Amino acid sequence: MRSTAFRALALALCLTPFSAGETDASPDVIKGIAPDRSLTTAAYTALGMPDPYTSWSLNEYVAALSILGSIERVKLPRLDSKDSRLVFDRLVVSHNTIPAIAVSNASPKGAVSDLPGLYSPSESDGLLFDRELVAIRGSELKTIVSISPTLEETLVAERSVAAALEQGRGNAADLRRELEDYARLREQASEAIRTRFERLLVLVALEGLSDRAKSDFLDCLSEINEGMVARLSSSDRLTFAAQLRVLASLPQNETIHDRLIAIAGALGSANRQP
Repeated sequence: MRSTAFRALALALCLTPFSAGETDASPDVIKGIAPDRSLTTAAYTALGMPDPYTSWSLNEYVAALSILGSIERVKLPRLDSKDSRLVFDRLVVSHNTIPAIAVSNASPKGAVSDLPGLYSPSESDGLLFDRELVAIRGSELKTIVSISPTLEETLVAERSVAAALEQGRGNAADLRRELEDYARLREQASEAIRTRFERLLVLVALEGLSDRAKSDFLDCLSEINEGMVARLSSSDRLTFAAQLRVLASLPQNETIHDRLIAIAGALGSANRQP
């Protein structure tokens, strides 16, 4: 379990590096939701886009970002478009499987090398691709939750190592280092989930975000709620629940408000080992 978990988490931690204080958009920049004038799959491939029906290599993903960075932003692939949804989905999958540092290093100087950046409002147009950004940031959270070990997994492994240390089985120094590794793994996984959750939360709190984008966010949390509960300490769960209640206190339609409160309640009351 140890080597697999460490490899998976190390990969995830380098996929989308950012600090918790960063945001996808400043409220002062946003002028409105971007209209959908996305192209067809054939039109994108005619521009040089790689085939979205197959997995993309690093160089193909870099090429796709470069091409999309050179066209009008209203022509970007969209989540809810029958013409461009396939291309958007391939972009999101590539974003979550190809390390960001590799994309940055392989990108031409000055070219777009970040999928969220492609869809974030710019000062030049102020267009908000709200559902696309929620989908991208939500996919990051889903990815880190799915590959991180649960608290139970790490605690069971730690108990096994601790027992071996107590009984004098194996090299004591190696066993102590392994215990430290497990503790570090648990904290790194928690921090990765916290950072991605908070990034998504700040995005959803933006004024002007559509109810459909907020609903997408809630669908994402509902889908991974059990996974987050299994991987977060009681302190983190209570913090997440409190943050969702703050979001619910902002002007929301009744359905969005009630769903936020319900998910906050499920997180905050979960009976799990801290």
